[in-house]
Amino acid sequence: MAYLHHTTSAAVMTQGDLWTTPETNICIDRSKKVPCKPSVAIQHSSSTVLFYVAGTSEAIDGSDTELDVTFRIVDADMKPFAGTATSDAAPVNYLLHSMFSQVDMCLGGTLVSQSAMTYGLRSIIESTISYDKPAKILT
Repeated sequence: MAYLHHTTSAAVMTQGDLWTTPETNICIDRSKKVPCKPSVAIQHSSSTVLFYVAGTSEAIDGSDTELDVTFRIVDADMKPFAGTATSDAAPVNYLLHSMFSQVDMCLGGTLVSQSAMTYGLRSIIESTISYDKPAKILT
């Protein structure tokens, strides 16, 4: 019998075993990024931001989901803010985590993620523990 490798031993399939489920070898064959816009524009008065992803025959990896945010600083009249020598504006530390208080993921109308009102605090603690010193330097 020809083996793939000289140290490989013979394996016997137990076709008669009806009570065990055969193991399945799974791996990611390929992946792609698909942009998805929010269903409504985000305003300062909006409390919920919804993203609808159309169902396909492909799986969605929730741990590889990214949120790309572009923002601008405006004044009370919604005009672009022009910083002066006496008043400057800049984003706070952990800007994205400060913008969202809760992140939920639903599939087919069913909640599949755990939600907590401590999302911002948890993300700050995780980044403090998980990242090296250069990433923690506050500028």
